[in-house]
Amino acid sequence: MDLFWHLYQQGRIRHAEDTASEARHNVREQELAVTELERQVERLTIVVIALAEILRDRHGTPIEVIEAKMREVEQRGATLRPKAKRCDECGRVSSPGHKNCIFCGKPLPKEPFLPDPKQQHPGAEQVSAANPAGTAFQGEKPADRPGG
Repeated sequence: MDLFWHLYQQGRIRHAEDTASEARHNVREQELAVTELERQVERLTIVVIALAEILRDRHGTPIEVIEAKMREVEQRGATLRPKAKRCDECGRVSSPGHKNCIFCGKPLPKEPFLPDPKQQHPGAEQVSAANPAGTAFQGEKPADRPGG
């Protein structure tokens, strides 16, 4: 009976060692994924800074206007996470990431990279060339402004 118990325990130990080895491998893969994401975030940060400097230096956009727009976009809850899409053909909803409807196979509508300025968040004001600060002149609504 001791022999069977010993063999059983050895099997459990081997299984635990295999599980631990697999977990170490998974941790290493996740560490590499995090390192890659950190690299991408750093690169995107550099791109954003470069674009803000171009707007400021070449187009004369005040940094305050750029920062205000960044806050506005953040407050809108802008995200690039994929959302479920409704098929225009059959009306059913497909999971994020699919390019074609999983039910009928028709192409799903694509989301634009930038939101349509005509469908701005309620209360958001557009920045125009005539009024780069994006503020309404006294007694006017944002829609009454030039370029608004």
